[in-house]
Amino acid sequence: MSLFRRYCLCLSIVVSLAGCQNQWEEKIVELPFFNTLLEKFQALDAKIYQFPYLASEEETVKEKKNLFKELQTLKPVGVLENEEDPKLLATVLNQLENGNYHFILKIKNDRLDKNKLFDHLCKDLYGHYYGITLKQVKMYVSSKKLGETKVLFAFQLHHNYQQDQAVKQWAKDFSSKLAGLPPYMKVRRIHDQIIQMSTYYQGSSRDVDGISIYSPYAILKKGTGVCQAYAALFQILCDQAGIPCLSRTGTAYQPEQTNSSIAHAWNLVYVNGEWLGIDTTWDDPVDLKNPKHQTLRYDYFLVNLSATHFPDDTIH
Repeated sequence: MSLFRRYCLCLSIVVSLAGCQNQWEEKIVELPFFNTLLEKFQALDAKIYQFPYLASEEETVKEKKNLFKELQTLKPVGVLENEEDPKLLATVLNQLENGNYHFILKIKNDRLDKNKLFDHLCKDLYGHYYGITLKQVKMYVSSKKLGETKVLFAFQLHHNYQQDQAVKQWAKDFSSKLAGLPPYMKVRRIHDQIIQMSTYYQGSSRDVDGISIYSPYAILKKGTGVCQAYAALFQILCDQAGIPCLSRTGTAYQPEQTNSSIAHAWNLVYVNGEWLGIDTTWDDPVDLKNPKHQTLRYDYFLVNLSATHFPDDTIH
């Protein structure tokens, strides 16, 4: 395996809220050579990890080397000094905001610590709108040229680019109606709007008519979603309204269920000089006897959630 490990520099990390995974429904349309190279990497991964093995170690090593050579010929969208370059987040966000979910970055280091790079990316992306809507990211790393490394990123969100744009436009339109209001009232209006337009998803499927229940787009189009969708919609609305906000994932329990914590997502907002918690999901309880009945409460509105909500400071 030593020879294989020497050349197999592929880092594949799946990031999703525990218990909140869905099937990727839309094929991302990118530049052909990116798609082709990704398909080659993915096909090779299938050969390597499928049992019985579809190719010998020598064959996979040779094919991997050729793919990394091909990766070195492709043009990067940005250049970073090292794994902890502060430009990483801005560069990645610029690509995601423009619907470029497959792209290459060049890093001026031929001894790249790929785990440090990924940890830095997750740390920066954590709390952001694209952190809470992210389903998966893969990194393919090639250090064949002295003094530099090229990294092919392949992102998947819980929705496609068109749906992402629809969410942002809706958030922009709604937030424009909040202009002139004090921060507290902006946050309250956002909180109330999400709860009034959504009912927590109670089904067993991971999508509703092909729309992921983990995406804020499901709330806009289907009036339902899970905690990730609630938190993501709250995040983008605050972003558009100019309210400092962070999305959080981790575990949480309600006071009456201290022995039953669950994977969960919520938000923090900065209002009147302090960070306070908001959990729109739990402020929108479901009446199992009357699921369509709308209940709006403020039990988890601008409060300290540290006793019941436990972020783990990672995207997962």
